[in-house]
Amino acid sequence: MALLGAGEVQLGAEQHRQQLVARDLVGAFANETSLNGKDIGAIKVSEKFSIVEVPESAVPEVIETMSKAPIKGKRVPVRRYRESFH
Repeated sequence: MALLGAGEVQLGAEQHRQQLVARDLVGAFANETSLNGKDIGAIKVSEKFSIVEVPESAVPEVIETMSKAPIKGKRVPVRRYRESFH
């Protein structure tokens, strides 16, 4: 992934039953956190989870805020992404 000083957050499987696309995640992050769309890097959406690249300094805020905020009406688990988690 491409952002200098980037961290990544993983959103759990629950959201995938909602058929989310990358723009849904960008909108949710931009509406709920201090980030804007330009702060959000690469997004990978898979069948089981999504990975969103954000500035490393924003990872704690994103995890805390997005763990409580609904995405398309549902809360989803959010954690720091590490390749060994999946």
